[in-house]
Amino acid sequence: RGWGRGSRNGFTARVYEHHARVALTNGDLGEFNQCQTVLKQLYKEGVPGEEVEFLSYRIIYSAVTGVSGSNITEVLAKACTMRSEPAIAHALAVRAALTEDNAVDWFRLLGAAPGMGRELMDVKTEEMRFRHLTLA
Repeated sequence: RGWGRGSRNGFTARVYEHHARVALTNGDLGEFNQCQTVLKQLYKEGVPGEEVEFLSYRIIYSAVTGVSGSNITEVLAKACTMRSEPAIAHALAVRAALTEDNAVDWFRLLGAAPGMGRELMDVKTEEMRFRHLTLA
């Protein structure tokens, strides 16, 4: 039966969370996104896991990849109810810094990124650095 619906539990979430972190470490955003898709569903089903951590990654991922539409609207709605969580507050600030093209905030947030947020932010860091060095 494999990873079918009958075997979805905390262990399943831990495996996908670990796999997502490995994907980030190796810069594989496609694989990371596949893990995120499964994790989102697991958390929705009430499977325990690191939901706050991975919600923060979803916010940053959507910002750096330009995801829009109903997917991000749902994520942001949930994030707004959890903005007192430091990782969520950080991710929302990252999204704002990128939207506002605010390099000062971006690099401050890069240095303070919890968990693997920095790996996701690195997708846009060189672009941000180059754009602002050439404007100076």
